[in-house]
Amino acid sequence: AVRTALGATRARIITQLFVESLVLSLVATSIGLVLADQVARRLPSWIGEELPYGLDIGIGLRSISIALALGAVCAVTAGVLPALKATGPAIQRTLQSTAAGATVRFGAFTTLLIVVEVAISMGFLAMGVVVTRTVLQHTTDEAELPLDRFVTARFRTVWADPTAAEADAYEETFWTQVAANHEELKQRLQAEPSIGRVAMGQSLPGLGHPARSVEIEGDVSRSNEGRRVAQAWVDLEFFEDLGHPILDGRGFGSGDVPEARTAHRPAVIVNTSFVEQVLGGGSAVGRRIRYLVGQDQVPGEWHEIVGVVGSLAMNVSNPARDAGVYHPLGPDEYHPMRFIVEVGEDPASFVPRLTSIARDIDPDAIIQEPQALSEFVAANQLQNRLVSLLVVSLSLIGTLVAAAGLYALMSFTVSQRTREIGIRTALGARPMNVLSTIAGRAALQLGAGLLLGSAFGTWLLREIAAEDIDIMAVSIPAVLAAVGAAVVLMVTAACLAPIRRGLRIQPTEALREG
Repeated sequence: AVRTALGATRARIITQLFVESLVLSLVATSIGLVLADQVARRLPSWIGEELPYGLDIGIGLRSISIALALGAVCAVTAGVLPALKATGPAIQRTLQSTAAGATVRFGAFTTLLIVVEVAISMGFLAMGVVVTRTVLQHTTDEAELPLDRFVTARFRTVWADPTAAEADAYEETFWTQVAANHEELKQRLQAEPSIGRVAMGQSLPGLGHPARSVEIEGDVSRSNEGRRVAQAWVDLEFFEDLGHPILDGRGFGSGDVPEARTAHRPAVIVNTSFVEQVLGGGSAVGRRIRYLVGQDQVPGEWHEIVGVVGSLAMNVSNPARDAGVYHPLGPDEYHPMRFIVEVGEDPASFVPRLTSIARDIDPDAIIQEPQALSEFVAANQLQNRLVSLLVVSLSLIGTLVAAAGLYALMSFTVSQRTREIGIRTALGARPMNVLSTIAGRAALQLGAGLLLGSAFGTWLLREIAAEDIDIMAVSIPAVLAAVGAAVVLMVTAACLAPIRRGLRIQPTEALREG
C-alpha cells in the first residue's frame, strides 16, 4: 500500500512478489528432487531386497519437468493471487486501516484450505495405516501347499499374423496347437524323475487373484456389501494334480467345459473360507451364486457349487479374507497358461531345466517369469509394501503441510496482535484468555478438519474394504480415533512455538513495539 502511494505500478509489485515466490519454490523443488533421487537410489538397501522387475522409481526428465511445473504453479498461487488481492481497488482503504493500527487477517480461502488439508491428510493417513497393517502381516502359513518347494512360469505360444483370408483357419489351428503344447509340457514335467506335483491354470496358489462381488441365491437376510471373493480359472485336473482332495461334492469333469469357449459354464468349486465367510457355514454343494458386474452391480448368470476344497493361498496378504471360487478351464482356453512345478528344496535351480523343456516342445515359445514361486510371491508382497509406504509417506506430508499452515496462521496472529496481547495482559488477562486469542481460530479450523476428515476417512475405508479383498477387516472408528489423535499431536507440536511466544509477551515490550 505504501509503495503504491509512492507511485509503484501494480504490475511492478505483483512481479516482485511473484519472483520472490518463484525463487523460494524453485529452491524447494530442487531440494525435493535431490532428496527423492537419494531415496530412490537407497531404497533397495533400506528394505534389504531388490525392487520387483520392471518397477522403476528413478528420477528422470519427466519427473523433473512435472516437479518444476508444479513449483511454478505454487509460485503463482502463493505470490500472484495474494498480490492481486492486496493491490486491488481497496488498496487505499488498506493503507488507511494500516495507518490506524488495524491488523491484517487471513481470509476465508486460507481457512478453507487448512480445513481441507487436515481432512484429506486424516483420511489418507487412516487408509495408509490400514494398508500398512495389512501388508505387514503377509503370510503363506494358511496355505496347504509348501510354496517354497515350487517353481512357476508362464508358457506363451507365439501368434503369427495371418492374412485376412487365412485368419479363421489359422485361429483354429493356433488354439489346437496351444492345447497340445500345454498338455505336452505338463506330461513332460510329470515324467521328470525329480518332479513332484505339476498343475496349470490362470491364477495359482500364492499369486494374485481378481476379485468380484457375489450374490447368494435365496439369501435375503444379509447384505451383498463387502462380499468380495477371489476368482481362479484352473485346469480340470488341477486339484487332482496337486493332490488336493475335494472335501465335499465332486471335482471338475469334461462335461463342465462346453465346446464353445464363450459358453456359460455353471459348475464352480469353492474353498472352505468361502463356506465360512460368505455362506456362514453349512453345506455348500448345490447352492447357487452369481457375480455382480460393474458399478451398477448388474447380476450375471447363476453358477452352481459342485465341490468344496481347502485353502490354497488365494489371498496370502490376508488369510482372514481368503474366500475364493474356482472355475473350470480347458487347455486351449487361456493363453498364456501358468504352470507350477514341485521340485524340492531348491526350486530356483530347476528354472533352466524348465525353460529347456519348454523350448524343446516349441522353440519359438515365450517363457515368462520363470522363478521360484516363493520369490514370485515375495516380489508381489514387496510391491505392496512399497505402495503402503508411499501412501503413508504422502499422508504424513499432507499432515505436515496442514500443521505448517496452522503454524503460519498462529505465528502471523501473534506478530499482528502483539500490542493487543500486551495490553490485555497488562489489564489482567489470564493465560487461557491469551491462549484463546492466539489459538482460537486455529483450533476451530483443526476441529472442522477432523470432523470432515472423519467422514472422508469412513467413506474411504468402507470403499477399499468393499473393493479389495486384501484389506484387513478393522474397526473404522478405532482407526479414525487413533489417526485423529496423531494429527492433533503433530499439529499441536508444530504450534507450540508461536503459543509460547505469545504467552511470553510483556506489556512494556508490546507497548514499546507499538
